[in-house]
Amino acid sequence: MRNDEVTRLQKELIEIIKKISNHDILIYLKSFISIINDKWGS
Repeated sequence: MRNDEVTRLQKELIEIIKKISNHDILIYLKSFISIINDKWGS
């Protein structure tokens, strides 16, 4: 990917994160972490 494409994606991600409330982000992160732990956990 070219640098301008990466920058554009980062800007879009930031906008999405701004729209989501902190509470929703925490719930998403917790479920994402538990999925990772299930796949590669001890």
